[in-house]
Amino acid sequence: MADTNWDEVRKYRPSTERPPEWPEGVFAISMKGAALVGIHEKTGKLYSDGEVSAPALLANGRHTSRPAMAPFKLGSRNACR
Repeated sequence: MADTNWDEVRKYRPSTERPPEWPEGVFAISMKGAALVGIHEKTGKLYSDGEVSAPALLANGRHTSRPAMAPFKLGSRNACR
C-alpha cells in the first residue's frame, strides 16, 4: 500500500462544488476526503478525521443517540444499499 499524505487529503477534504440550497459553509465530501470518514467496527459510530461525528439525524430532523450505522453489520451486503 502506498504511503498516504494525510495533510494532502485534509487539504482537499471538501468538494469545490455544492448545491446552492445547502446552508452556508456546508460542502460535500470530496472523493479524496472520504478517506477521512470512518466507522467503529463494534459500536457503529461514525468518525470524521478521527473525531466522533455529530449525532445522527433521523429523516424527520430529530436527533438519535443510536449509532448512525447501527442497522448495518460491517461486511454485510445491506451496508451498501
